[in-house]
Amino acid sequence: MKSKTCLATCAAILSLPCSFAVAEATASVRTSPLVVTLVDLDELDGITPSISFEPTGALSSYAFVRARDQIRGTEVADYRNFDAWGSAEMAAALPWATASAEVISAGTPAGSTFTASGSARGAGEDGQFFFDAYINPSDPAAVFTLSPNTVVQISLSSTLSTTASFALNSKDGKETADALVSLLVYGTEPNGVDVQWDYDAHYLRSGYVSGLASAAGTETLTVSFSNQTNAARLGNFSLQAWAWGSSQVTVVPEPATYVMSLAGLALLCALRRARHGRGLARSPA
Repeated sequence: MKSKTCLATCAAILSLPCSFAVAEATASVRTSPLVVTLVDLDELDGITPSISFEPTGALSSYAFVRARDQIRGTEVADYRNFDAWGSAEMAAALPWATASAEVISAGTPAGSTFTASGSARGAGEDGQFFFDAYINPSDPAAVFTLSPNTVVQISLSSTLSTTASFALNSKDGKETADALVSLLVYGTEPNGVDVQWDYDAHYLRSGYVSGLASAAGTETLTVSFSNQTNAARLGNFSLQAWAWGSSQVTVVPEPATYVMSLAGLALLCALRRARHGRGLARSPA
């Protein structure tokens, strides 16, 4: 009976799991409503400053997300509003990765906002996330018409945060998280050759080897486009927000786990020797 009890105790010791190391990468993007401001360069020309966006197939809002983990594959979700700036919302979720993206729009660039987030966890597996949300990508960008002798300024406030955490009892971890918001406006000059363009972006990145790394911040982004002629002029505009991240980790058992395992093995060996010794003692001479 005593040997059976010892064997049961040893089995319980050997079955103790090693510490479960988890690493995680996260990113989030949030913008204030987009603000469109017009400046009159010639108040005596009798023309009221104005801007209008072409209602063409290039005019759209878009939300795309992708979540992936090593075991369960990839989940992708996307939604696009063509011919108008409508709201778009998408989400993808797997056990080791999640992503979501949302564009909230009233039908024009002014007042449009972005909210998006993603996370990836790793614990013997790897997780990855990616999200992309935009009011028209840079190609093709949204086309607008700007009144004569007018400057348009487009601005917003961008709030980003990224984190990369890494369990101390792990090795070979690759935790990274990136987030970016960008504004772009451009157009061909009246000579038909030169291009006027303006670009502004807010970018954050976190990556760490052990412990915790994080970054967060808010910036105001502004781009402008000028029409200093006496005729209406075409321009192009895009707003984009995206982030990506991944988490990979290899678990390393804690020292206590090794000690318990060695103790269990030693107990097994002792029991085996004891049983072998009793068998020899009972054998006939």
